[in-house]
Amino acid sequence: MQFKEAAKAISDHNVPTVFGVPGSGATLALIDALECLGVDFITTTHEASAALMAATAGKIGGSTGVSLSIKGPGLVNTIPGIAVAALESLPLVHIAEAYGPEVPPSKAHKRMPHHELVSPIAKGCLPLFDSSGCLMQKALSHAKAERPGAVLLETITLEQLAEDEFGKNVAAAESPKNKGLPAVLEQRLSAADHPMIIAGSLAERAGLREVLSDLSVPVLTTAAAKGLIDEHLPHSAGVYTGAGGELSPEHRLLQIADFVLCLGVTPDEVLNTERIAHLPSAGFSDSNVSGVEGFSFDFDLPFQLSLEALQHIVRKDWGCDLIAETRSALNQKLLSGFLPGEVYSQVQSVLGNAVRAVFDTGYFCTVGEHLWHTERADLCLMSGRARYMGTALPMALGASITDRTVPTVVFVGDGGIGMYLADFRISLERGLPLLVVMMSDGGYGSVRTRAITDGLTEKPLLFGRSWVEIVRAMGIESDAAESAKQFNNALVDWNPELGPRFIEARFNPDAYQEMVQSIR
Repeated sequence: MQFKEAAKAISDHNVPTVFGVPGSGATLALIDALECLGVDFITTTHEASAALMAATAGKIGGSTGVSLSIKGPGLVNTIPGIAVAALESLPLVHIAEAYGPEVPPSKAHKRMPHHELVSPIAKGCLPLFDSSGCLMQKALSHAKAERPGAVLLETITLEQLAEDEFGKNVAAAESPKNKGLPAVLEQRLSAADHPMIIAGSLAERAGLREVLSDLSVPVLTTAAAKGLIDEHLPHSAGVYTGAGGELSPEHRLLQIADFVLCLGVTPDEVLNTERIAHLPSAGFSDSNVSGVEGFSFDFDLPFQLSLEALQHIVRKDWGCDLIAETRSALNQKLLSGFLPGEVYSQVQSVLGNAVRAVFDTGYFCTVGEHLWHTERADLCLMSGRARYMGTALPMALGASITDRTVPTVVFVGDGGIGMYLADFRISLERGLPLLVVMMSDGGYGSVRTRAITDGLTEKPLLFGRSWVEIVRAMGIESDAAESAKQFNNALVDWNPELGPRFIEARFNPDAYQEMVQSIR
């Protein structure tokens, strides 16, 4: 009866699919109850992959993702997925089997300190049931609440829940330092001839898309908020990282801007918080999230996130010509030869804008941040904060399972393809419109830069393995492309309606090294 109540809470929360690796106990009973309510369950080959799929499904579907595992080692395997949910603000409830407090310590099989394992990265750790009943609904809501993240539920019952257990490790939101728009900020905004905006993930979740789309001043977003506004708009200047080279839009715009408004940007969304230190700036946030200690923006004027400030720059108009010039220079740099830029260009040319792109991390992602223009935030997914290698494939699977209305294209490198490749089979079993493009320079390209610069060994960074035959053995059509023509032929041959495909794009490793110079 208890698991029926938990299953109903999941169903009522509009969770269509649960992911995981079940055991023979409580998780299997819960899956049985879910099936009776029409909630699908997908068995993955790895628990972390399940959590990543679920968290992404929650983001895409506007609900909270749900995954499950057995106790001990099963939960340990899940930790990478829980960490990504924490780092990328993805809503996730993970259900783990566990020993209740009534079980004596002598019962040690797979026993591990669950709370200690996940407390640094979870929003809360609590039992599935307490004396008041099932806590599933409470956990689902808490995981989705700002700032979204992961909640661990253990399949145990406690007579009384400790008051500080729910929401454990959630940092209390600081009160905004200023709730209004004081005269000094009004004066600076009115006096600024070249204001620019940097918008982050809090602004995306706050629904600022429409008002930002109607402005005529440069708007950059962090990678975590990519697609907050349509990147085809003339005042959309692309991604701000805090570490852009001389060809990047952020570098050129910051040379001219005389005021910077940061809307909902948390420090962990950029690579360097000091980049705007020389300019007058104001930072707006719902919670004034400070991020890592000692890692903050040090704004001149910090305020609560508000549309009031934007009203003062609606009449401003500058930067579109400069953005167009910068885009042209980037295209000239990044579209020379068969490299990731050419791959992105072909994919968007053949598939159009109605495609969901999912990026893993690496130099190809750096190029994608600039060259891949997306219409909406839900059509571009990546580990924008952590640059967490290996997340792309399970994120793409979770997105494609949740929303099959658009094809999903995964861009992943030599380092990120192998972690969860076994779960690629799910796309074949379900006939998903999923294309995996492996961007291969034969090794760890971005790490190789350090080896070249410092004269260190490159041996562990170059391995040159091909995954084509391995993927083909899974029953998925696979191709290798060493030229733009070969890639185009393979791409045009893919019919999303017939299921998944794999294309390995092989680049010259030295040209791959040179492509990001002056950009990052």
